[in-house]
Amino acid sequence: MTSGWDGILEPGERIIWQGRPDYKFDLKRVPVIIYIAGFSMVTVMSYQLIANAMFQTTAGIVLSGICILSGLLILIGIPFLDAHNRKYTTYTLTDRRAFIAAITILGDRLWTSHQIRIDFPITFKEGSPPSIYFTEGWGHRWYSKYRVKVPVGFERINNAHEVHALLQKVQRREA
Repeated sequence: MTSGWDGILEPGERIIWQGRPDYKFDLKRVPVIIYIAGFSMVTVMSYQLIANAMFQTTAGIVLSGICILSGLLILIGIPFLDAHNRKYTTYTLTDRRAFIAAITILGDRLWTSHQIRIDFPITFKEGSPPSIYFTEGWGHRWYSKYRVKVPVGFERINNAHEVHALLQKVQRREA
Protein backbone atom coordinates (compact mmCIF):
# COMPACT_ATOMS: atom_id res chain seq x y z
CA MET A 1 0.00 0.00 0.00
CA THR A 2 3.03 2.31 0.23
CA SER A 3 4.26 1.97 -3.36
CA GLY A 4 4.61 5.42 -4.90
CA TRP A 5 5.05 6.99 -1.48
CA ASP A 6 8.84 6.71 -1.38
CA GLY A 7 10.34 10.03 -0.34
CA ILE A 8 7.00 11.26 1.01
CA LEU A 9 6.47 9.06 4.05
CA GLU A 10 8.88 9.33 6.96
CA PRO A 11 10.82 6.22 8.00
CA GLY A 12 8.47 3.86 9.84
CA GLU A 13 5.35 5.79 8.83
CA ARG A 14 2.60 3.59 7.40
CA ILE A 15 -0.67 4.21 5.60
CA ILE A 16 -3.70 3.07 7.59
CA TRP A 17 -6.54 4.37 5.37
CA GLN A 18 -7.13 5.78 1.90
CA GLY A 19 -10.40 6.99 0.45
CA ARG A 20 -12.26 9.46 -1.69
CA PRO A 21 -15.16 11.82 -0.99
CA ASP A 22 -18.62 11.20 -2.31
CA TYR A 23 -18.85 13.27 -5.48
CA LYS A 24 -22.54 13.20 -6.29
CA PHE A 25 -23.98 16.42 -7.64
CA ASP A 26 -25.47 18.00 -4.50
CA LEU A 27 -27.41 21.23 -4.71
CA LYS A 28 -27.66 21.43 -0.90
CA ARG A 29 -23.93 22.25 -0.62
CA VAL A 30 -24.26 25.59 -2.41
CA PRO A 31 -25.32 28.63 -0.35
CA VAL A 32 -28.86 29.86 -0.99
CA ILE A 33 -27.61 33.34 -1.90
CA ILE A 34 -25.94 31.89 -5.01
CA TYR A 35 -29.28 30.52 -6.20
CA ILE A 36 -31.04 33.78 -5.44
CA ALA A 37 -28.42 35.75 -7.40
CA GLY A 38 -28.46 33.38 -10.37
CA PHE A 39 -32.24 33.07 -10.51
CA SER A 40 -32.71 36.83 -10.16
CA MET A 41 -30.21 37.50 -12.92
CA VAL A 42 -31.87 35.01 -15.27
CA THR A 43 -35.36 36.37 -14.52
CA VAL A 44 -34.50 40.04 -14.92
CA MET A 45 -32.46 39.49 -18.05
CA SER A 46 -35.14 37.29 -19.61
CA TYR A 47 -37.57 40.15 -19.17
CA GLN A 48 -34.96 42.53 -20.62
CA LEU A 49 -34.39 40.20 -23.58
CA ILE A 50 -38.09 40.16 -24.37
CA ALA A 51 -38.29 43.95 -24.08
CA ASN A 52 -35.25 44.42 -26.35
CA ALA A 53 -36.62 41.95 -28.88
CA MET A 54 -39.85 43.92 -29.02
CA PHE A 55 -37.94 47.11 -29.84
CA GLN A 56 -35.43 45.18 -32.01
CA THR A 57 -32.19 46.51 -30.54
CA THR A 58 -29.37 44.09 -31.37
CA ALA A 59 -26.96 45.34 -28.71
CA GLY A 60 -29.61 44.94 -26.00
CA ILE A 61 -30.44 41.42 -27.15
CA VAL A 62 -26.77 40.38 -27.14
CA LEU A 63 -26.13 41.95 -23.72
CA SER A 64 -29.24 40.31 -22.27
CA GLY A 65 -28.17 36.94 -23.68
CA ILE A 66 -24.75 37.29 -22.05
CA CYS A 67 -26.37 38.12 -18.70
CA ILE A 68 -28.75 35.14 -18.97
CA LEU A 69 -25.80 32.84 -19.67
CA SER A 70 -23.94 34.32 -16.68
CA GLY A 71 -26.91 33.66 -14.43
CA LEU A 72 -27.20 30.08 -15.68
CA LEU A 73 -23.48 29.62 -15.09
CA ILE A 74 -23.96 30.73 -11.48
CA LEU A 75 -26.94 28.39 -11.02
CA ILE A 76 -25.35 25.32 -12.60
CA GLY A 77 -21.60 25.97 -12.71
CA ILE A 78 -20.90 26.30 -8.99
CA PRO A 79 -22.53 22.98 -8.01
CA PHE A 80 -20.81 21.30 -10.97
CA LEU A 81 -17.38 22.63 -9.93
CA ASP A 82 -17.97 21.48 -6.36
CA ALA A 83 -18.81 17.94 -7.54
CA HIS A 84 -15.87 17.93 -9.98
CA ASN A 85 -13.40 18.99 -7.30
CA ARG A 86 -14.60 16.21 -4.99
CA LYS A 87 -14.42 13.62 -7.79
CA TYR A 88 -10.69 14.25 -8.26
CA THR A 89 -9.76 14.37 -4.57
CA THR A 90 -8.06 11.56 -2.63
CA TYR A 91 -7.57 11.28 1.12
CA THR A 92 -4.80 9.33 2.86
CA LEU A 93 -4.31 8.78 6.58
CA THR A 94 -1.05 7.51 8.02
CA ASP A 95 -0.17 6.74 11.59
CA ARG A 96 1.18 10.33 11.89
CA ARG A 97 -0.33 12.59 9.21
CA ALA A 98 -3.24 13.14 6.85
CA PHE A 99 -2.80 13.90 3.15
CA ILE A 100 -5.28 15.57 0.82
CA ALA A 101 -4.51 15.39 -2.91
CA ALA A 102 -6.63 16.94 -5.65
CA ILE A 103 -6.62 17.78 -9.33
CA THR A 104 -8.36 21.04 -10.25
CA ILE A 105 -10.56 21.57 -13.29
CA LEU A 106 -7.57 23.28 -14.96
CA GLY A 107 -5.39 20.21 -14.33
CA ASP A 108 -3.32 21.66 -11.49
CA ARG A 109 -2.28 19.12 -8.86
CA LEU A 110 -2.72 20.17 -5.26
CA TRP A 111 -1.23 18.21 -2.37
CA THR A 112 -1.23 19.03 1.33
CA SER A 113 0.06 17.22 4.39
CA HIS A 114 -1.35 17.85 7.86
CA GLN A 115 0.04 16.70 11.18
CA ILE A 116 -2.61 15.22 13.44
CA ARG A 117 -2.19 17.42 16.50
CA ILE A 118 -2.92 16.28 20.02
CA ASP A 119 -4.24 19.71 21.06
CA PHE A 120 -6.77 20.15 18.22
CA PRO A 121 -10.23 18.59 18.65
CA ILE A 122 -11.34 16.22 15.89
CA THR A 123 -14.79 17.30 14.74
CA PHE A 124 -17.34 14.87 13.31
CA LYS A 125 -19.92 16.68 11.18
CA GLU A 126 -23.08 14.71 10.51
CA GLY A 127 -24.29 14.78 6.95
CA SER A 128 -25.09 12.58 4.04
CA PRO A 129 -22.30 11.42 4.00
CA PRO A 130 -20.52 12.80 7.09
CA SER A 131 -17.27 14.80 7.24
CA ILE A 132 -14.40 14.83 9.72
CA TYR A 133 -12.25 17.88 10.45
CA PHE A 134 -8.89 17.50 12.19
CA THR A 135 -7.13 20.84 11.74
CA GLU A 136 -7.64 24.31 10.32
CA GLY A 137 -5.97 26.32 7.62
CA TRP A 138 -6.26 29.59 5.75
CA GLY A 139 -8.66 29.81 2.83
CA HIS A 140 -11.27 31.92 1.11
CA ARG A 141 -15.01 31.91 1.61
CA TRP A 142 -17.46 33.02 -1.04
CA TYR A 143 -18.69 35.86 1.19
CA SER A 144 -15.28 37.34 2.02
CA LYS A 145 -12.44 38.86 0.04
CA TYR A 146 -10.09 38.12 2.94
CA ARG A 147 -8.43 34.86 3.89
CA VAL A 148 -10.14 33.28 6.87
CA LYS A 149 -9.51 30.22 9.02
CA VAL A 150 -11.37 27.25 7.60
CA PRO A 151 -11.70 23.70 8.89
CA VAL A 152 -9.56 21.11 7.08
CA GLY A 153 -10.40 17.44 6.93
CA PHE A 154 -11.94 14.55 5.07
CA GLU A 155 -15.24 15.77 3.65
CA ARG A 156 -18.22 13.62 2.62
CA ILE A 157 -16.71 10.18 3.23
CA ASN A 158 -18.92 7.11 3.36
CA ASN A 159 -17.06 5.26 6.13
CA ALA A 160 -16.69 8.32 8.36
CA HIS A 161 -17.29 6.52 11.68
CA GLU A 162 -14.42 4.09 10.98
CA VAL A 163 -12.10 6.91 9.87
CA HIS A 164 -13.08 9.02 12.90
CA ALA A 165 -12.02 6.16 15.19
CA LEU A 166 -8.72 5.82 13.28
CA LEU A 167 -8.07 9.57 13.56
CA GLN A 168 -8.66 9.45 17.30
CA LYS A 169 -6.14 6.59 17.58
CA VAL A 170 -3.61 8.59 15.55
CA GLN A 171 -4.24 11.62 17.76
CA ARG A 172 -3.62 9.53 20.90
CA ARG A 173 -0.54 8.05 19.16
CA GLU A 174 -2.02 4.53 19.38
CA ALA A 175 -2.17 3.77 15.64
